[in-house]
This record gives sequence, C-alpha cells and structure tokens, in this order.
Amino acid sequence: MKSLGRSTRWDDLQDTKEDTMTQKKFKLEIHQPYSTFTDGKPTVIPYVIDGLLPKAAFSVLGAKPKHGKSSFARIEAVSVAKGQTFLDRPTTQGEVLLADLLYVVT
Repeated sequence: MKSLGRSTRWDDLQDTKEDTMTQKKFKLEIHQPYSTFTDGKPTVIPYVIDGLLPKAAFSVLGAKPKHGKSSFARIEAVSVAKGQTFLDRPTTQGEVLLADLLYVVT
C-alpha cells in the first residue's frame, strides 16, 4: 500500500470510516407558519438574526451586480453557523444552507 505521508494501515482507514458513520444525521424540522396575532396580542416571532432573519423563514437577497450580495450572504451564513453577532445583532447558532443561484437572461 502506498504511504500517504505517514504509515497508513487498513485498520486506520476502518476506524476513520466508523467515526464518519457515527456522525449526527441531519434532521429536518417542520415549523407552523407564524400568526400575526394570538388571542388579540402580537405574536413574538423568533429570529435567527435579531430583527433581520426570522426562524424557519425563506430569505432572498437581491441587488445589482457587484454590490456585495455574495460577500454579505457568506458573512451572514458564517455568523449564524458560529453563533457570532452579525451587524451588531445577536444570532442563534444553527445549521446554514447557502444556495448561490445565478440566473442569466440571454
């Protein structure tokens, strides 16, 4: 067997495989839509980024080309993934899915 910088044994590879297989699996959470009022009082809506991104919401970021959308979205995603503040707003740490879609009209 070729060396990969250190001695590699079959047992070492098997241990790695088992560690990978025991990782926590993704669990999809389904949330009910938030109502504006409950019993005549405003409903408190939980936020992932306080005042900017509601929990269990779909978010779209749009602007003209080369105005920093991708950089903004990456910084926002890292802040949520690490649980760090974003634009001086507290965040709730959680998993992030960042889909960067490019639509070209010809």
